[in-house]
Amino acid sequence: MRKKWQNVGDDQPGRGRQAEFTLPVDIIEGRQGFRLLCMLPGVEPDQVSVEMDGNILTISGERRLPALEDGERLESIESRHGFFRRQFKVPERADTSAIAARYEDGILEVSIPRKDSGPARSIPVTAAGN
Repeated sequence: MRKKWQNVGDDQPGRGRQAEFTLPVDIIEGRQGFRLLCMLPGVEPDQVSVEMDGNILTISGERRLPALEDGERLESIESRHGFFRRQFKVPERADTSAIAARYEDGILEVSIPRKDSGPARSIPVTAAGN
């Protein structure tokens, strides 16, 4: 049975800051590897951080309220804003040394290729005591 991605945290204990909303993430597995699609409309790429520590992938950042012009005030807020943080335990079959992140049209795509298992090889069988 394949191990699924394990969510290991949505906040940041010890740094005095907790997530204000949960970042929606879709995870896709294919023959070449994994793609994480993070829905971040209205967030600039420089407001997002992607870090790999051991086998823990952390995606964090901040969605800010829209800038108000002189004389404007927020009448209603239905979108999520504030600090976000998601952490995932990455499966062992992922090559964490080759992670790439790309941001386009409000979606952060984190790509992680599969580890190359190498070519098949024959294992000689020897008799006990030889």
